[in-house]
Amino acid sequence: MPKSGVVLGFAVFLLCFGMTARAEEEVLQARNAERLIAHIDFSSWVPKSFKVSPDSGHLAYTVITDGGQRVIVDGKEGKQYDEIVATSLTFSPDSKRFAYAARNGETWFVVVDGKEEKHSDFVGSLVFSPDGKHLAYAAGTGNKQRVVVDGKEEKQYDEILVNSLTFSPDSGHLAYGAGTGDKQCIVMGGKEEKWYDFAGPPVFSPDSAHLAYAAGKSGAWFVVVDGNKGKQYDFVTSLVFSTDGRHLAYVARTGALHAVVLDGKEGKRYDFADAPTFSPESTRLGYVARRATQQFAVADGKEEKPYDFVASLVFSPNDRHLAYVAGRGARRFVVLDGKEEKHYPFAGRLTFSPDSKHLAYVAGSGAKRCVVLDDKEGKQYDCIVTLGGGRIVFDSPRRFHYLAQEGSEVYVVENATDTLRRQSTLTREGGS
Repeated sequence: MPKSGVVLGFAVFLLCFGMTARAEEEVLQARNAERLIAHIDFSSWVPKSFKVSPDSGHLAYTVITDGGQRVIVDGKEGKQYDEIVATSLTFSPDSKRFAYAARNGETWFVVVDGKEEKHSDFVGSLVFSPDGKHLAYAAGTGNKQRVVVDGKEEKQYDEILVNSLTFSPDSGHLAYGAGTGDKQCIVMGGKEEKWYDFAGPPVFSPDSAHLAYAAGKSGAWFVVVDGNKGKQYDFVTSLVFSTDGRHLAYVARTGALHAVVLDGKEGKRYDFADAPTFSPESTRLGYVARRATQQFAVADGKEEKPYDFVASLVFSPNDRHLAYVAGRGARRFVVLDGKEEKHYPFAGRLTFSPDSKHLAYVAGSGAKRCVVLDDKEGKQYDCIVTLGGGRIVFDSPRRFHYLAQEGSEVYVVENATDTLRRQSTLTREGGS
């Protein structure tokens, strides 16, 4: 095979990996409209840099040039720099702004919307606020580091903990982890919380009223909520608040066993547990657990059917339906409300429609990928882009879009849908 073919084939693999939709007496059939967004030269791109905007409407990546590196956004080249941090490319949550870290000579700086910020010896951990109006990042001079928010520098520490910068959902507060000597703490609004041996990334409740994080001291781990310590364990991780902010769940390990803790109460212990997920209306909790070699979803405290592989739990917006990806051997498939969909070599990126009546996902056989909706496979492409945050986005109950790759070209695929009348499987089995 020619070298160009090998490069393109590997690029397709990277881009791709990184419900059947049913509704009350209606099924959606998609009509595709493609809009070319980029032509990628896979011989010069940096795969780790590939980033898709949250609305799946824009893409950015870094390319290597004769004199350095450039960022390309939607096919347009940016300024050349000596070096660009591949993993720093960041879109704002509203997909309207863009930033990354770059170097010229011996100094580093952040480029925001095409403009360079103050130069430093080090920059990293870029994050936009949810409303897109603020940008924070870590910067360093000499052996000290600090957080910079909208160009203003905060207190210096020995280190700013990697990937700890977190804005509150209302964009009014910034919290992050900092370290001095052998101690770490969470800093919120410029004020330091208690110092511990370890302090995990901060997590805000969706209403921005509560702050939680994992901390460790003298070999014991616990969760701190609004300054109050919880029960001690050998390790804690995966903190998540419910959508209404009234409940907190996390995974705790005691010895070799794991349990999901909900509002301070431990669930059943398993060989492994991960990814606690609240439903959008906060009435349900699900997670993935493992016993010996079998994995299964646990929803509302009840174990679902075991498989070789389980991942990507998602509840419908109305809380009534649960879907996830499962696998036996090399086959992958979606399980919707306990029932298996068609089996594929690959399935993932599950997304419910806003009215909870439809579920779309990416599936593939052989070298091709497509989006599946209402038991119907859409047009096949070399890749449905999932690398760098690519996903299916419903714009309304009857419109959705995603990014797809064919050869070296990447398209925004927009789907307008027609409605056919027929009795819904979901309706027959418990409502929509």
